[in-house]
Amino acid sequence: GIMKKYLLLIVLAMPARLLADNILVSSLADLQQAIGKAKPGDVIQLKSGVYTTTGDIVINKTSTKSQPIIISAQGAVEITGAGGFSFVSPAAYVTIKGFKFTHAASKARTGSGTSFIRWTHNIFETPGTGDYLTIAGSDHEVDYNTFRNKDSLGKFIAIRGTGNQIAER
Repeated sequence: GIMKKYLLLIVLAMPARLLADNILVSSLADLQQAIGKAKPGDVIQLKSGVYTTTGDIVINKTSTKSQPIIISAQGAVEITGAGGFSFVSPAAYVTIKGFKFTHAASKARTGSGTSFIRWTHNIFETPGTGDYLTIAGSDHEVDYNTFRNKDSLGKFIAIRGTGNQIAER
């Protein structure tokens, strides 16, 4: 009856943020799967622990300014091993928050064609020759991170681009 119509209207009128999910994962395979299914406003949390990568954790998701996808650590989370978070085009409006990175150098990166990626409240301590964080797309934000204990060639933050076009803003 009439109550069902009103209830449907109320549900349809709800802001999309209420439809976003909080997703808790406890393995890198589950993290990659959750990233693959992520929609605007989702918060994906990796449970406390040390996780060893054998390859990159690839992110190509596009979200919105008002509803970024947030990938965060639940407690103390260390990512070690051969790979790191690798943003590829057209990734946009995704936040990486609260991780400790001890994986191979030059594996935390935003590629060309990415935009509005935020790296916040992370610790970078990646061994080996290479950069701790590489920024290629434009309009990225790097704030409240700690870059420490670099003892080989490479930069803490390398700003790159495509061809002769440097990353902007």
